[in-house]
Amino acid sequence: MLTRIIRKARPAAWARLGLTALALVACPLAAQEQPVAFVHGFFTDAPSWDDASNALAREFAISPLRPELTWTRRFEPQRATLESELANRPAMPAVGHSNGGLVSRYHVGASGTNTVDRIMAVNSGHHGAPLAANILNYKAKVFVVSLQDALLAPWEYQLLKMRGADVVRQRIAGFFVGVVQAWDPLNAPVLHDMAPGSNALARIEANRGTEQARAWSRVGVGTSAKPDGIMCHGLKPESPNCNRTLRIAQFFYLAAGAYNVAGSWFPLPGAKPHVAPFWFYGSYRLARVNVDWLRLIGAGGTWNGITGRPAPSDGILPLSSQQYPGATNQVNLTLERGYNISHQEANDANRSMLETFSRVFKNDFGVALRNSAGGEPEPEPWQPPCDHSSTELVCAQ
Repeated sequence: MLTRIIRKARPAAWARLGLTALALVACPLAAQEQPVAFVHGFFTDAPSWDDASNALAREFAISPLRPELTWTRRFEPQRATLESELANRPAMPAVGHSNGGLVSRYHVGASGTNTVDRIMAVNSGHHGAPLAANILNYKAKVFVVSLQDALLAPWEYQLLKMRGADVVRQRIAGFFVGVVQAWDPLNAPVLHDMAPGSNALARIEANRGTEQARAWSRVGVGTSAKPDGIMCHGLKPESPNCNRTLRIAQFFYLAAGAYNVAGSWFPLPGAKPHVAPFWFYGSYRLARVNVDWLRLIGAGGTWNGITGRPAPSDGILPLSSQQYPGATNQVNLTLERGYNISHQEANDANRSMLETFSRVFKNDFGVALRNSAGGEPEPEPWQPPCDHSSTELVCAQ
């Protein structure tokens, strides 16, 4: 009899009972989960935030959102996409890396809806990215073409006759010009908004009052890397042997030049004294490639308070451009931990950045830790990896 009653009641009663139980379980958990928008930057996409946001979700009671904005577009269509991705949700923090920080600020100041009430801008060019301007005015193309010419010319003249070398040089230069002109980052419309003095940056500044009224916490995070090897950090930070390769190549060019000079004193197989200046010039350009790169990204001047050295830069942006106007807190990891974090490493799940994100979530955003009620234990206290006993901070990655 009881079995027949249970079977008869299953379609309605058990469904209501299941929904009630689900509501009792899901609602408290949903209430604990703070949505957080992790906004990607230039020349990257939403998955670039996967590791860092997932690590933070293990520590904090957050539900990460990673909108895909299509980085090539200008600020306004990116803002519109961000608004649609965050629609019908409670106001949340936005953590934007590079261009993502600017799009987040642009959204808060210009949007008709108030979906972001806290902002963390990491490595964002609040004062504009000089590199963007230098791409638009073809200085980046000149840098690439002149560097390849300096490095390939000695090979061409060493292996070919003078007349043939000139033809080869012209063809190789034309090839590199074509490659550079076709490369997406050098043709992205968003560069016009990122350049210093752009209308988009002017609008962000004009809407700063609205931004400050809507976002009660505004945190800027700036980082930099040491000038030695800074081009490698800017282009490919995950390649630790890049700078070593440049130094080896520099000394090889120097040795090749010396070998060709020696050929004018006594016979040496393959020596061509007239080619020696090309080898020496190639070595010179390799020796100063980081200085040339710093000038290209607008960071020439002084570094670490010493006149005549390059200025602090994260490999893509000068540190001065990363200072958030009107911020409630500005974190300069350059001063806190040394010059060890470049632009493309600043939204990774490395220890230094995770500690910084955690500190901002706790102290500036008021995000709750994920405790046993949320299914995860609170993490062990983080210990800084820096050796503060030395005059120059050296920090572990």
